[in-house]
Amino acid sequence: MKIAITGHTQGIGKTLFDFFNSKGHSVKGFSKSNGYAFPESIDLLIQEIVDYDLFVNNAYWGFAQAVILDLLVRKWSDVPEKRIICLGSISADLVSTPYPLYAASKVALERLGHISQTRRTWPIITNLKLGMVDTYRTKDMKGPKLNVSDVEEIVAWLLTLPPHLAIPEIVVKHRDQLL
Repeated sequence: MKIAITGHTQGIGKTLFDFFNSKGHSVKGFSKSNGYAFPESIDLLIQEIVDYDLFVNNAYWGFAQAVILDLLVRKWSDVPEKRIICLGSISADLVSTPYPLYAASKVALERLGHISQTRRTWPIITNLKLGMVDTYRTKDMKGPKLNVSDVEEIVAWLLTLPPHLAIPEIVVKHRDQLL
């Protein structure tokens, strides 16, 4: 499988990049470190990943994830074998947040994925709405956190499902976030 992933040098993106490589997939990462600074490089990114089978929409930069999703869905319309996994956040559901731009961008990503699916536009899009994950970005934040390996396991499971199944959204929280 040919897999493209944004934000592949740290955190969740690095974990998934390494996982896909270990399974023998052809993986290409896109980030500032290899010349893909978002949002400036979005058009170049779309041109590069059109021939991939799976796109992991991971890198957060304002509303870049939503813009990338919109452009890629247009390129991949009517191509049922393509898949997109978007790394969303439960912050999209919060009424009050210390990071309103982040939450708003995750809302946009989520809504765009739902709209694309309701119009029966391919590819299959899965939005992983994650609770706080233990990465370099959250190292100073308090509260229960998922491990990056938890995200890896969910993505691995998604890829084992038959291609006729669509899972538009998965919400994953640390069990202590349910209290």
